[in-house]
Amino acid sequence: MVKEELKLFIQLNRCYDSVHQSIGLPQKLKDSITPTEFEILEVLLHKGEMHQQEIGLKILKSKGNISLVIEALGKKGLINRHRCPTDRRQVLCSLSEKGRAIIEEIFPN
Repeated sequence: MVKEELKLFIQLNRCYDSVHQSIGLPQKLKDSITPTEFEILEVLLHKGEMHQQEIGLKILKSKGNISLVIEALGKKGLINRHRCPTDRRQVLCSLSEKGRAIIEEIFPN
């Protein structure tokens, strides 16, 4: 059974990559952010402020990968990060004005 599940996982991954490459992002956006950064901006646009860990679960990325990508988005000024007031171990993320402007270019209200 594991072999069949692995095959399905690989097929879905290839399908995802194919769709992701063909969605037609504007060239300036393709040059400025990575696909994972795009996914994070999209999740924050549609779901609002979230814990860093929740973002990883939504876009199916590892904890370590999410930390690096969120740090990069913060350095680019596309997201805001702060400690959760109820659990200081958690980091809350939200779109910055610059990040919102970029992602709304693709997903206008």
